[in-house]
Amino acid sequence: MRIILLIQFIFLFTHISITSYAQNYDQIENSLTYYLGVKGETAEKFNITERMNYHDVPGVTVAIVENDEIAWVKSYGVKSTANGEAVTKDTVFQSASISKPLSAIAALRLVEEGLLSLDEPINNYLKRWKISENELTKEKPVTLRMILTHTAGLTISGFPGYGHNVELPTLVQIVSGKDPANTDEVFVENLPGSKWNYSGGGYTIAQMAMEDVTGLKFPEIMQKYVIEPFGMEHSSYEINLSDEKLQNIAFAHDYKGQPINDNPIESYHLYPEMAAASLWTNPTDLAKALKQVNKIYHQKDGSILSKEMATELFKIHQNNWGIGFRVFQHDNNIMEFGHTGSNEGYKANFTGYTDGRGILMLTNGENGGRVMNEIFYGASNVLNWSENPVEIKETVEITNAIKSTYHGTYTLKEGTPKHPAALLNTKTVSLNNTSDGLFITFGDFIKSMKLYRDVQEDSKNVYFVLSGHKFTLDKNDQGLNTVTFAGRTYIISD
Repeated sequence: MRIILLIQFIFLFTHISITSYAQNYDQIENSLTYYLGVKGETAEKFNITERMNYHDVPGVTVAIVENDEIAWVKSYGVKSTANGEAVTKDTVFQSASISKPLSAIAALRLVEEGLLSLDEPINNYLKRWKISENELTKEKPVTLRMILTHTAGLTISGFPGYGHNVELPTLVQIVSGKDPANTDEVFVENLPGSKWNYSGGGYTIAQMAMEDVTGLKFPEIMQKYVIEPFGMEHSSYEINLSDEKLQNIAFAHDYKGQPINDNPIESYHLYPEMAAASLWTNPTDLAKALKQVNKIYHQKDGSILSKEMATELFKIHQNNWGIGFRVFQHDNNIMEFGHTGSNEGYKANFTGYTDGRGILMLTNGENGGRVMNEIFYGASNVLNWSENPVEIKETVEITNAIKSTYHGTYTLKEGTPKHPAALLNTKTVSLNNTSDGLFITFGDFIKSMKLYRDVQEDSKNVYFVLSGHKFTLDKNDQGLNTVTFAGRTYIISD
């Protein structure tokens, strides 16, 4: 039986200042904001614990890097709502796909050692299994560079993970799509090199190649080539954690803030797709990694990659993707590099800038991405980071006729299939006409947010809320009012 404590009463926090502490860092926790604003309106600011409660996210931990130093680390909430134990600066979370860029750095070190090549067919290095040949691979074979930049044309974007009492598949079973794997075969569906297509399946093939050429298990590879050199003392790619390490983890929670498993100590999934998804870490260790990546970029003493490999790491390929990281060149000549992470019940964000700044965030709730988005824009405002400003929209006033017409409760259209995102499976939507505007509530996903109409929006029926989500207000063939969001239509019922 789950024992769920009231989150709003247990937002304990710990706080550490490592270097260059400034009072304004603490302003961040009361400055959360949306990434959209409205011209002529004062941006609303929120407290972090209030937003965690609003989004049902039990635990959050944040690190700020400035001037190439870890300037601020702070943790909020609990490891598990089942016991109320506080998250601390040392608590580790699953960082999900943040595993990928660090895995890519390890792969580049193997390239430098001559064990792998960026541009030779990856099949040349695979001993246990080969990518199936088809007309596409005959024209252009898959290479490690393509895999690490998501341009290999490979399938399987991500992985759902495995429970604690099931047989875990081998790597060969995973990429072959054979039992007990819970994903399909990884194969080439687009001409390699022709388009960007995010593929965790590709990173699993890279994992296999790295193991095959070194003779080491993947956690050993990562420990040797990245984790130890970067000084990430609390981090590991191991999926079977020791009892000691289990004492220090944050457990996964669903979109309602409840543990994802009835047994709270098994409330996290296992990811044998280690290169793609298995890194356990905390924000201090991620901040150390960020500093080391900047050391690589600037070729400072202690860089673990050569100038040639540093150039490869940051070279922008399709869809603003480098090797491992997404990469943006800003107008101020500063490069941004980063990655997000999304495992079941864990959401993470790694954002760095080549002038020695960055923000690292880890959460243990399915809605963690929404909290992190608000933290990111709040921190950027407080710290005067100019690269990703709040986008200000000019809006058109919604008429009283529209507000009164669409006021009411709407029910999901019969026969609508279940959405893979549980949070979007709400059965009802409500629109509330008030003196302050027209407000929408979409289950637990959107909780009474004001609707606006963008002056640049082509359709007069499309409205947005400040979190960036768009809704279409219309009528169906029977003349009944409808609300459509994420391809799901709701019909007026009250």
